Amino acid sequence: MTEDYKYLYHQTKLFLVPEAIRIEDFIKQIFEVIELDRDKFEAVIWFDINIGTSKGMLVSKDLDLHTCIELLKTHSLFKGCRFIVDISERVFRSTSTFEHVNRETQHDNQNKWQQIMEIDMVEAQPITEEVVRSISARYSLKCNDDRCGWCVRAFRIKDSILFKIVKIEKNHGCFVNTMKADQRHATSKLISGYIIDNLRDPRFEVTPAFVMEEMQKLHGLDIGYHKAWRAIQLASVLIRGTPEENYKLLSSYLYMTRSKNPGTYTNIKIDNNNRHQAIAYGIAKVYPESHHGICIYHLEQNLKRRKVKIEVIKLFQSAARVYTLKEFDLYMSYIAKVDKKTYDYLIEEPLERCVRSCSPRRRYDMLTTNIVESMNSVLLEARELPILRMMDFIQVKLQHWFYERRNEAVGTFYDVSCWVEEELKKKIDLAFTLNVFPVDSWCSRVEEEGITFLVDLNKRTCDCFQ
Repeated sequence: MTEDYKYLYHQTKLFLVPEAIRIEDFIKQIFEVIELDRDKFEAVIWFDINIGTSKGMLVSKDLDLHTCIELLKTHSLFKGCRFIVDISERVFRSTSTFEHVNRETQHDNQNKWQQIMEIDMVEAQPITEEVVRSISARYSLKCNDDRCGWCVRAFRIKDSILFKIVKIEKNHGCFVNTMKADQRHATSKLISGYIIDNLRDPRFEVTPAFVMEEMQKLHGLDIGYHKAWRAIQLASVLIRGTPEENYKLLSSYLYMTRSKNPGTYTNIKIDNNNRHQAIAYGIAKVYPESHHGICIYHLEQNLKRRKVKIEVIKLFQSAARVYTLKEFDLYMSYIAKVDKKTYDYLIEEPLERCVRSCSPRRRYDMLTTNIVESMNSVLLEARELPILRMMDFIQVKLQHWFYERRNEAVGTFYDVSCWVEEELKKKIDLAFTLNVFPVDSWCSRVEEEGITFLVDLNKRTCDCFQ
């Protein structure tokens, strides 16, 4: 062998093997082809990956052999690779056996083992070949075009399940149109196997256009948009399961969640698919003191769908957002005068659910609407997943967030969060302009521009509702 791993003396042998052949049978077949005594010689098998820097990958187990065969079959980068077999004489501790070996046979074997055997895996091309003869001891293939010389002939090796190739012509001499005429179409199920690894990578977006381009670039196949889309769906089902399968496992999933996370509340209730009622029911169970409000933005969208005039919608926006009941009543009286039908529609819902001045809880603070809309944005893609995969996504996302914020909190030396500290710095100058008169240890009377408000630090409230 030269320094660049090229063999000076070698011999090429070709034979057919089953895809699921075991390494032991593979080695046995090698010795049958090269006609050497396995008791006297041993073989080391390499998979030549054509990189010119080493012999290649050592093949010593069934898994190694099956991996190499799969690479030869499915990956275009490995089409020209071969199995390299190094044959060497076994070293025996005792020479008593060799003393009686026929010297003429020994000399003949030594000449053979000094050769290096290359095994080419013949790539069958079913798009243009037809089987001429197939019997238990013989197998022949030829091209559909009688003018083409491509052919393979093989015979079964005696007392073996393997075939030995006795003749092969690798190159097709037919026209491209002939090769394409009998081409079989790749099914969406077959294509899904090529893209499944891409779908497993969350950083990679697999689209029908990408699948079409990859199949054309790697395999020369022209497939349609709908077939590419179906392939993506099939691959997704293989990875994530179907919605039906996920719902069957939902009870078990929630049971394990409760077992591994004490204090977790779960409940499955089958209804008429009214998600809003289900969400409200679940929140009331977990957070009994929470207040169920109505989003003002969504209520405004309802008014637009009812073809309400823009002037009336603006009046409602002001009425819903003011802090005092006096201002709210004023705006609602304007609405009643302009559009009595809309006024009646608005008061159908309890006012404490959609009006800031009537709400028993603080509305639109840092802990309510903003975080809800942010979560909707985060879960935009996950909402398309089956339910168990969506719950896994939420769990991983929240785990990551809590980890980051916990580390940030450990490095914070304020009595409050960094954000609150910055907000206090912004408002401290304004606070110095207010007149404050203590009432007791918790309550104070605050005057601003001639208006007096009562602030209760213990309850964290102000009668200005801000």
